[in-house]
Amino acid sequence: MSDLFHLRDGDRGRPVTEIVNRFSYDNLRKDATRVMRDLPVVERTLRVDGDGLVFLMRLRPYCTVDGVIDGVVITFVDISERTRFEEERAKLAAIVDSTEDAIISENLHGIVVSWNRGAERLYGYLAEEIVGKSITMLNPPDHSDEESETLDHIWLTMPDASLNALLRCMRPPLMQAVAKFGSSFVA
Repeated sequence: MSDLFHLRDGDRGRPVTEIVNRFSYDNLRKDATRVMRDLPVVERTLRVDGDGLVFLMRLRPYCTVDGVIDGVVITFVDISERTRFEEERAKLAAIVDSTEDAIISENLHGIVVSWNRGAERLYGYLAEEIVGKSITMLNPPDHSDEESETLDHIWLTMPDASLNALLRCMRPPLMQAVAKFGSSFVA
């Protein structure tokens, strides 16, 4: 609790809106009033000033055993680690999406699961045209079985999915490919 509020012994029993907090959020009283009046659950993400801590604050109506609304219950959940992970993931996704290089990922069945802008420029397909489809559609007609043979080999020799993913990364880096409008090239 001390991560969020500057508590003193004399603060016991005082309304939480009167206690000095360590986060920048001026609408606590307004949200509490709304929860008591309209009975919604209100959620806010709060950052603790200067600490890098992030909390999910939830306000719910407090209902007595007699069914009377008699206040607001406020809970705080520390989501600092999750927030850092999401921010890092967003940075990495922005890098992948903005690079000129084609970055394509596929599952162990050869189905495209991600496709960045570099791949759109190189192959001519928009992500929505190819995600969910077989990677073999990038093979020229005279090389149509290469990807299937590679996938079959992986499934036959390595039944464990995590090892399959590792082996999949070891495929030769150069392969014959075909763009959307038929031009063939080495990728």
